[in-house]
Order: sequence, then structure tokens, then C-alpha cells
Amino acid sequence: MHSNKQILLSPTNLPKPVLKSVDNWAILQDPNNIKNIYQTVQNGMKKIFATAHEVLVLPGSGTETMAASCQHFFAPGDEVVVPYNGKFGKLFYELAVRVGLNAIPVEFANGEDIDVNITLSHITANTRGILVTHNESATGITTDIAEFGRQVQKYEDILLIVDAVSSAGCMPIDMDQKHLDVVLTTSKKALMAPPGLSFIAVNNRAWQRAESIAADKSTSPFGGNLVDADLIFTKNAPATEILVAVYQALQLLEARGLENVYTYHAENAKLLRTSMKDLGFQLLAKNPSSASNSVTCILAPGKAKYYIKELKKRNIEVGVGLDALTEDTFRVSTMGYISKQDITSFIRALNEIVTTDELN
Repeated sequence: MHSNKQILLSPTNLPKPVLKSVDNWAILQDPNNIKNIYQTVQNGMKKIFATAHEVLVLPGSGTETMAASCQHFFAPGDEVVVPYNGKFGKLFYELAVRVGLNAIPVEFANGEDIDVNITLSHITANTRGILVTHNESATGITTDIAEFGRQVQKYEDILLIVDAVSSAGCMPIDMDQKHLDVVLTTSKKALMAPPGLSFIAVNNRAWQRAESIAADKSTSPFGGNLVDADLIFTKNAPATEILVAVYQALQLLEARGLENVYTYHAENAKLLRTSMKDLGFQLLAKNPSSASNSVTCILAPGKAKYYIKELKKRNIEVGVGLDALTEDTFRVSTMGYISKQDITSFIRALNEIVTTDELN
């Protein structure tokens, strides 16, 4: 993006090839094309998740897929442990409660890491799952899912379900290597596509659980037909334009090389964090090694709305602080279609605001 600069969290800006792809009606009207694109997207998402296991493509939002994971891998009343250190991790807990699970919250303060050992201390003989948000975009903190996977794999009856909505596509997931049972994400973040599709990768252990839960309900896991590309995208045909957009975005990511994409995100995030400190700002993340490579949450006690307003005057939009952080933080995205030029434009604008304030 270069003209109307926006540094937002969701939906992200879209590359021109992705925008153009949804106008290709010849592709959208041919069932065989859609089926092939669907299968290519499945394979592309396997690379994003770094898994050999099945990836389901589901019409709907990331929130809906989080709720679906609570419903399809657990029975009502099942106990799950949900650690969180921000709004979206807490949402996972709230969704678990809403669908009837016995959810045990493990709350960490804003700015703090999720502690694996503290979380595991809440496990009981009845625990059936742990629901973890990989990257908390409300606070700009990334959780060590590798350590969660290493520890949780010791428990035969406990599934580890990971929300990777703001991490998949901009940082490594390594699902199989890290022993993650279920990983989910959505189209509108680092995948650089419009909202409306979600993706959920399921390993064999989790799929067996889903089949067991479904059998008790006399149904099929995820409704049975959600793994049937021919049924979904040729007969019912929901969200085909978004599917094509994701297909195009994945082609762009693969052409660049996923490792290069991850390095690019890390470099842009480091540039942003370093510049904020040079301007006298602090980050909400207390542990520098856990600071997110997709979202940076900047402390501005009592002045966050002022900076957001001043940046908007300069044609740059950033994310507001959420809930209790509204007055004291603002958030800057480095995920997806955000360039180094965009980051430096933001830094220059903020420097101008700070300098003007100092002169006054």
C-alpha cells in the first residue's frame, strides 16, 4: 500500500493481484476451477500450518471457528483450561463457556507472558483440553506454543487447540513439530484476503476425538460435508470469491518463500519497536523476547486517542487500544500487506507529532 496509508489490524490491506482475482468471473463460474482452487488452498494452508494433517476450509469468521472447535472436540460439560493475557484469549474462554464447557480461566495481566507451568498447574483428572491464543493482538504478545506442545503431549486425553488468527502467515506455526493438535486461523489477517473464510488443521488424535463426540450426537464431525470440496464449492458455493482471493494470496506468499516472509515480518516489527523506544515510547509487552512480530502495542498513558487522531490527520490509521487499554495504548500492525515503507511512514509521522508537542 502506498497511496492511502493505513496500518490497521483487521481486515488487512489487500495486494492488487488479490483484489483483481475476485473479479475473474470465468474462474468463479466454473465448478471444476473452484474445486481445483479449493484443493490448492488446502495444500497451501498445510504449508502455512506446517502440517501433513487435514485442513478444513470453513465459511465463517475466526470467532465462529473458535466456537466450532469448542463444540466439535468436546462434549458439553467437558473441562478445558484457557490461559489468556488479552481480549482475544479471553474471547476463547468466553466462547467455551457459551457452548457449555466447564472452562477454567487462567488470567495473566496485560503485558505479561502466558506462563506454561502456571497454566498446567490448573489441569485436573477431568481436563480434556487446553485452548491457547498464539498471538494476542490486543496486547502484542506471542505465546510459546512450542513449550505448550512439548508439555501437553504427555497427557494422553488432553488436546491442545491453538488460535493462530493473527500469527499464521507471518510467523512459523510448525504444527506437527510442536505437537499441536488443532490450529485455526482466518482469511483476513496475514493471509491478505477479505474476511469470510477460516481454516482449521486437525491431527489424527484430534480427529478421533471429533468423531467420538459426533458419534454421541449421531452426527458427523463438522457436519460431515465440510471436507467435501465438490459439495461445498460447486453446489452450495459459499464464499467462492474469498476462496479465489486466498488462492491468489497463497501464490504470492509461496513465490516469495515462507521463510523470507517470516523474516520480513520480524525485521519490520524490530524496526518498529526500536523506533518507538528511540521516540521515548514503551511497549506494553514486558518481555522483549515475547513481543509480537505481527502487532505492536504501544504505551501512551492518557494520550493514546490523541496520537490516533493526530496520525489520522496525516493519513495514517492505527488500531485503538481495547477494553481497559483504550486510553493508554494504540496498536500498529506489521502483518500481511504492510511494507517497510509503510512502517517508516508511520515512524516519521509519529516523530513529527512528538517533535511538535515538544516545541509547544
